[in-house]
Amino acid sequence: MERIKKMDKYYKVLAVLSLVMVIVFAFLYHITVAKVGYAFNDAILVPVKENNTTVYTGEVFGHSLDVTVTDDKTVIFDYDHKSYGPYTVIYDETAVANIEDNSRKLTGVEIRNGEEIFFRGGFFESFGGEKIIWLYNENGDIDGFDIYYVDSDGVERDTDGNPVDRLAPSAGTILELTHQPTLTHKGDWQAWFYGTALLLLNIVLMMFEKELFHWGLSFEIRNADKAQMSGWGKTSRRISSTILVIVVLLLYTVGLGNYW
Repeated sequence: MERIKKMDKYYKVLAVLSLVMVIVFAFLYHITVAKVGYAFNDAILVPVKENNTTVYTGEVFGHSLDVTVTDDKTVIFDYDHKSYGPYTVIYDETAVANIEDNSRKLTGVEIRNGEEIFFRGGFFESFGGEKIIWLYNENGDIDGFDIYYVDSDGVERDTDGNPVDRLAPSAGTILELTHQPTLTHKGDWQAWFYGTALLLLNIVLMMFEKELFHWGLSFEIRNADKAQMSGWGKTSRRISSTILVIVVLLLYTVGLGNYW
């Protein structure tokens, strides 16, 4: 306790700030990691199963969203200001008749948006670290690798010049939702633990600054315990301690936003 009282005032402030960061981010990580659901447009949609229907709920780009998925493979995206669908997934082996790919077995599928054909082609599922659905258009091209650009008006468009609607689901998203999608969450506790360890180490280094300074000099000069730290030496150590706190803040923030 006496050592804490003798700490430099700047170090005291930095130590208190570090402990506050540890507590606040522990709370944020707990809330974030506990929110498990389907990842869509950098949001987590939490599922609730009711009879033959699963409803995924969340917020996307500032809009509340309810995605209703039924066991008969019908999907509706219902935002607070507009809706998409109903999309219906229908298996149709004739949709892959023109696709030449002998390396894997494709399942023919047609997705309808109301009465209009939204997608027609084939797909297969790969199971590595996570389940991935690969889509092929009816002409054999891989679906889902579109190129977009932002024009001079700030509007995002596809290669044909059409505005891109980020709220609308893709064919891949619809198929994932109708095939037991992989659930995930944001936040990586490892980032919190590593960051906390660095902050605690930083606090210890600040508490024993003089002792460590003298210990380091003992390998170079005699009577190192009588040496005094220069003004620049103190300033450089303050800068180093501050940079470490900033680095941990970035580590906490990045770890909080990652999917796991």
